[in-house]
Amino acid sequence: MHDNFFEIGGDSILLLRAWTRMKEILGGSMPLSAFLSRPTISGHQESTDMPANIRRLNDAPSSAPALFCLHPGFGLSNEYRALAAQAGRDFAVFGVESPIHSDPAWTASSMQALAAHYLATIRKVQPQGPYRLIGWSFGGWVALEIAKLIKASADGQLALVGLVDTEPCTDFRPFAKTAAEWRDAVANELARLDLANDLALSERLLSIATLHQSLLLDYSLKPVSLGLKTHVWWAEATTSFHRRRGQANYLDWTAFLPSGTASSIVHDSSHGDIIKNPTLLRDLHALVTKSL
Repeated sequence: MHDNFFEIGGDSILLLRAWTRMKEILGGSMPLSAFLSRPTISGHQESTDMPANIRRLNDAPSSAPALFCLHPGFGLSNEYRALAAQAGRDFAVFGVESPIHSDPAWTASSMQALAAHYLATIRKVQPQGPYRLIGWSFGGWVALEIAKLIKASADGQLALVGLVDTEPCTDFRPFAKTAAEWRDAVANELARLDLANDLALSERLLSIATLHQSLLLDYSLKPVSLGLKTHVWWAEATTSFHRRRGQANYLDWTAFLPSGTASSIVHDSSHGDIIKNPTLLRDLHALVTKSL
């Protein structure tokens, strides 16, 4: 009844499968956020009014300041649980996920529309600023678009914007995958997790990945003044990759963030594991605490 799903070895993909099976058995329309934010059986005796695409990742007091973490490419935020554990009860950590995980028909017409929808759900959790946002990989671009909307609003209060291994790319066409390549990428991930036969989950991940790619192909990254310094962290493997190709300047965000940047290289990290790196977690904890 009280065993925590994640503490006994569960992860994002396995939990999605369990959520799908629970709905099949019990019926109803339990939001994914409700299932994920209460990873014990007894926890489902409690109610929640959290938006379906937002997950509370730690048990900080309801009065604690919030940090909103924007999902990477497959639309899940479970990778931020290490940060949530680092935060303890000092501040609340919320994961912002793709609505497709709870509503497969959901879509967005642009990165700006995606950001507007996410901001609307964030404001249901925190109606007023100052806001704290971080985004890893694809989530970095989304975090920037949300920050732009906040800055342009009547509220306009930003306390922290962080980008984790998100490149300042202006042309995504060289990185585009075909439908077959995306199917292979999804299949490889599910096979690694021994979930190769979960066709429903495979289709959801494919829908999310292809939607995000189509949004990026139409996306134009432009300079924006946010009124505060944006913090940028790079995985050591990412910087090494571009340095070997003579592309050291490729990772420079200063042309797009005239309010200033503070960049750091996280040693002994790759794009896939930087979000759990102890150095990054300590940096983020210190920055969020300082912004309170």
